[in-house]
Amino acid sequence: MQIEKIIKKITIKDVAKDADVSVAAVSKVIRSAYGVSPSLKEKVEKSIKKLGYRPNTSARGMRGKTFTIGVLIVNLGNAYLPKLLEKINATLSKSGYKMLIGLGQSELSIESSLIESMIDNNVDGLILVAPHLSDSALAQYAKQVPMAVIGHIENTATSFDTINGDDFLGARLATKALVEKGIKNIKMISQPLREFNKVDLNQERERGFLDTLSEANYSDVTEKLIFRASNNEDELKKELALFLDEQTLPCAIFCWSDIHAIPLLDECIKRQLTPQKDVFIIGYDNTPLASYSMVNLSSIDQQAEQQGELAANALLERIKGRVAPKHLLVEPSLISRNSH
Repeated sequence: MQIEKIIKKITIKDVAKDADVSVAAVSKVIRSAYGVSPSLKEKVEKSIKKLGYRPNTSARGMRGKTFTIGVLIVNLGNAYLPKLLEKINATLSKSGYKMLIGLGQSELSIESSLIESMIDNNVDGLILVAPHLSDSALAQYAKQVPMAVIGHIENTATSFDTINGDDFLGARLATKALVEKGIKNIKMISQPLREFNKVDLNQERERGFLDTLSEANYSDVTEKLIFRASNNEDELKKELALFLDEQTLPCAIFCWSDIHAIPLLDECIKRQLTPQKDVFIIGYDNTPLASYSMVNLSSIDQQAEQQGELAANALLERIKGRVAPKHLLVEPSLISRNSH
C-alpha cells in the first residue's frame, strides 16, 4: 500500500540556516544576482537540493493578491465537469477572480505536484474536485492556502470546506426505482476501490445501494452484488461484456456514473436487449449525453451547477477570513427516462 509522505513546506529561511548564510545571500543565488561567488552558489544550491526547496515565483509579500484560484480536476472525460467548472468560474468572476485549472489524472504524485505549483505561484485559494489525496494531505495544504473540496467525504475536516451531492440519497433513489420494477436480479457497477477509501464518494453510493436492497428484504445483500469495472475505455468494454454474459434476465443495474452506464446501455442494444423489458439501467450525474433520444438514460442529477456555486462562495468566504468549516450537502434527484 502506497504511503503518502507529508512534509513541512521548506522556506528560504530553512535554506539559509542549512547553508549557514543569510537569507539575503540565498535570495541573491536564487535570482542569479551579480557578484555571487562560485563557492556561495555551490553551498546554497546544495542546501536547496538537499531540502527540496522550491523558490516562490510570485513574491506574494510584495505583490499582494494574485486574484487567481487554482482548480484541480481528475480529467476531462467526465461530462459532469463542464457545468461545474462553468458555475465556479462565473461565481469567481463576479469577485474579480480567474481560474487556473490543473488535471490530476487520478495520480497522487501528479495531484500533489500541481497543488504545490499552484501554491508556489500564489493562488489565493484552491478548489479541488474529487481529489485522490488523503485527508491528512489535504489538511496540510489547507494550512497554506484557503481551500474548498468537492467530492470528498470528510465532514470532520476543520481546515477546509467540503461540498458534496448527497450520494447516499442519490443511490437510494436509483435503487428504490429499480426495486419498484419488481426485478429480483439487481446489481451495481462501481469503480475499483481507491487507496483512501473512506473519503471516496462511491462508498456512499455503494452504501445507499446495499442499504436500500436490505430495506426491501432482498436476500444475500453483500458486496458481491457490486461489480467493479475499469475506468480504462478499452478494458471497460470487455468487462461490461463479461458482466452481461453472467447475468440472468431481466436484470436491473445501478451504475455509479453515466461514464459506465452509457457504454453498458450501448452493449445491451448491440445484444438486442430491450430496456424496460430485459434490462433496467440507471446512471449517475445526468450528463448531457444521457438526455439524447438515442440514449435516453435515466440518471441521478447531483446538481453540478449548485455544487460549483456553493464551492466558489465558500472559498471566497475563507479568503475573506472565515475560519469555521462548512460541510454542505446538495440534494440530488432522479431524472427518469426510457432506460429503466
